[in-house]
Amino acid sequence: MEAVKPLDAEEINRINFDISDRIMTEGVTLDYNPEADLLTITIGESRHAITEPLLDDVMYRVDPDTLKIVGVEIVAFFSDFVRRNKVVRKLLKGYLEMMREGKRDIIVTEMKDRKMLGEVLTSSFST
Repeated sequence: MEAVKPLDAEEINRINFDISDRIMTEGVTLDYNPEADLLTITIGESRHAITEPLLDDVMYRVDPDTLKIVGVEIVAFFSDFVRRNKVVRKLLKGYLEMMREGKRDIIVTEMKDRKMLGEVLTSSFST
């Protein structure tokens, strides 16, 4: 059995310089699971990925072949993350109510919202 090699965060950051552009062109979907209090943000079409920790309650999903970031997962989303992050409350304001109402697979169609998500994710990955 081949040993699993840990992902190189610097390499992932270098490869994902275009994440904002990919969000703009491929789109982004928000899926909130209330039972797990987990928000999954998917860039483009859903695909196989490896989940790696990024920040405290934030993990990123990486395509193991290309090292492209294909999504983000945020645990304790409403119970902790939203409450602690004013920027997130502002950024996702229009989507939070839909999530609370149980709407799943919310496609972010507004280009300004995609742009802001891209900027937030870019700054998060370059930490």
